[in-house]
Amino acid sequence: MRKIASLIVLGIFCASSFAATTRVEFAPSTDPATVEHRLYVSTDDVTYFYVGNNRNLTPPVSIGSGPIPELVPVYFRVTAVDALGIETDLGIGPGGDPVLTYVAPLSACPLWSQTQSIGKVILTWRHTNISHTGYQIGRSTDGSTITRVFNVLSPEPTQFTDTTVVQGTRYFYQIRAMKNGVAGPWSNLSEVVAEK
Repeated sequence: MRKIASLIVLGIFCASSFAATTRVEFAPSTDPATVEHRLYVSTDDVTYFYVGNNRNLTPPVSIGSGPIPELVPVYFRVTAVDALGIETDLGIGPGGDPVLTYVAPLSACPLWSQTQSIGKVILTWRHTNISHTGYQIGRSTDGSTITRVFNVLSPEPTQFTDTTVVQGTRYFYQIRAMKNGVAGPWSNLSEVVAEK
């Protein structure tokens, strides 16, 4: 039985409509006629697109898939190719299945800045992912326990004003992207003391 391939997630980032850049790492074919391996990717497990090849036959072999979309199943297939161009599925999935499936999580969008005036804190972030459907902003007073969540129900705003602050109180804010009800990871903390 062939070892299941591993998917190496090179980065989760908040950009365009993609969340992750990945590499598929696998044990190479043991067939001596193999001259290269090819990676194919699909989002429907029907139509596969060629994304790259690797002529290295020494384990482990890896091929980059490029950016993949958030919260969408992505299917990977690897073939062994002989000198005549004949391809054979390598069986990189569980139990020797030809397909390895991965669903990229939502990416985090970092808080860029915060400003304040009496009775309010204004948070700003960079909106670069067109697939997000909204945001949640978490607020705490100790930097670890979120005690208030604000929902921003549109992907377009890149600013939120908290008018519920108490003057002189220290607050910590985080933001996370939402897509169709699924929450991404919380961002970095942004600390502010509400202006008196």
